[in-house]
Amino acid sequence: SGNTRVLAGALARRDGADTFEVLPREPWPQDYDETVEWSSRWRRSETDLALAENLASIGRHQSVFLGFPIWGTDLPAVIRSFLRTHDLSGKTVVPFITYGSTGIGSSMQTVRRFAPNARFVPEFALRCDQERSTLDSLRDFLESVRTPL
Repeated sequence: SGNTRVLAGALARRDGADTFEVLPREPWPQDYDETVEWSSRWRRSETDLALAENLASIGRHQSVFLGFPIWGTDLPAVIRSFLRTHDLSGKTVVPFITYGSTGIGSSMQTVRRFAPNARFVPEFALRCDQERSTLDSLRDFLESVRTPL
């Protein structure tokens, strides 16, 4: 829904930092239900997901702000693949996490497992379900009105 991207942009503007969006080489499906199934399949798999590109400049950074949404109580497979293919040893990792109704689940345990030699500050986690509640409110309103179009 773009909540993590909004937070990343705000952080980058504040510090004049570089941003890098971690994306899979093959885009995930556009349909929500298909995306959920795709995500579940990759989450169960221990196979790395091919990334669209790697962050070549990661070596020159002392700190990495790592933002991601929660997908099915954990971090997305594409972030797991990023952590496996980018060495964060000795870097300070500042996690910022967006989620709907599930909380952050086991995401930080997963991040620490794949970046065992990084230093971590406490994560910033933000519930971002306003879109969902707005759509639910609209649905309830439309059901109460029942006006022909």
